Amino acid sequence: MRTLIFIVIGLLCIPRVEGQCNRTARRCYHPLRFFEYDGQYYRVQLFEGESAKLKVFLYSGMAYRIVPCADEGTEVIFELYDPTGVRLYTTQSHQDFWDLSLGASGEYTIVGRLRKGEGCLTILIGYMSRDRYEQLAQNP
Repeated sequence: MRTLIFIVIGLLCIPRVEGQCNRTARRCYHPLRFFEYDGQYYRVQLFEGESAKLKVFLYSGMAYRIVPCADEGTEVIFELYDPTGVRLYTTQSHQDFWDLSLGASGEYTIVGRLRKGEGCLTILIGYMSRDRYEQLAQNP
């Protein structure tokens, strides 16, 4: 009986968590305005001290904008690692997004660590050709 109660309570909480994560993602779209959005947002609900990993395959010849985002009031560190495990970026430098232009295709890893609070962590990924990105950079 106890198990059934926990299952029912868990099922009732899913829409609240899903809605909260959707609101977090919508708040973070703005930096993707010139990029094609990949149509997905990667999200997870975490509690203080927890972390999550996302593996994404990124292609050479493309420019990417990766937008890490979290609920307000949380303290989160996002990090991006290349296929060999070398850290390329971290949000400890207080960037709102990362722009990447890669020399080689490969599987990259994004890690989100929730240091304080609880809430949704969301990653949005936009892309465009490297040539288009360079044109935009020259003519802002």
